[in-house]
Amino acid sequence: MNLTIENVLDFVAEFSAKKGLHESVDIEGELSVTADDWHEMIEKFGSKYNVEMTSYLWCFHNEEEGFSFGSIFFKPPYDRARRIKITPFDLLRIAAKQKWDIEYPEHKLPKRRYDLIARTVILLVAIISCLFFLLKKI
Repeated sequence: MNLTIENVLDFVAEFSAKKGLHESVDIEGELSVTADDWHEMIEKFGSKYNVEMTSYLWCFHNEEEGFSFGSIFFKPPYDRARRIKITPFDLLRIAAKQKWDIEYPEHKLPKRRYDLIARTVILLVAIISCLFFLLKKI
């Protein structure tokens, strides 16, 4: 594959509704490639350009889809990390090296996703409450 900035811009354009892309555009911030679209783009990027992605930390670059009630009580990873923008030029450089080599700042992320645990507990309590209410009506 002939790796050029034009190839990478075309690749990014597949995930963005905006025209006139340039090599220094912030893919998430300016093009609004976010959440599930971002994750899909990064997954396809790794596959298409044969990039070793083990050092990739999603929470520094984007967030998750939707709202989680658990985030009211516990910060999700993307709210604990300082955002690092990614541009098409960054993707070109990474694809040329075939290794995700973004240097992340010192960080401390929890081993467990307490926001997701809280969301699950809230959901279970709501379901059990509904079932209890329905059974009481019978």
